[in-house]
Amino acid sequence: MNKQQIDEKIARAYKSIAACGLLNEEQKLNSSYRGQIAALGASIRQSSLLAALAFFSDQKNAAVDRAKLLDCIYYILEMDEYEKERDTKKLK
Repeated sequence: MNKQQIDEKIARAYKSIAACGLLNEEQKLNSSYRGQIAALGASIRQSSLLAALAFFSDQKNAAVDRAKLLDCIYYILEMDEYEKERDTKKLK
């Protein structure tokens, strides 16, 4: 992945965070969500995406709504799919 692709993915992540309601009144990411995002990343690396998503879909004693994290991932994937379709139509 080159720098431009990474920058695009970071921009998508920021849009997703805003769209899913993870920002506080000052438009900053809630610190509790930061910890959950870090834990989700570590969980994906240690096990698998499916296992991590199954774990995070269970709220248990989490301080934040974990479902919002899953919504953010879905939002990013949908944006990727939309852009692929748009680029495919441009090529035709």
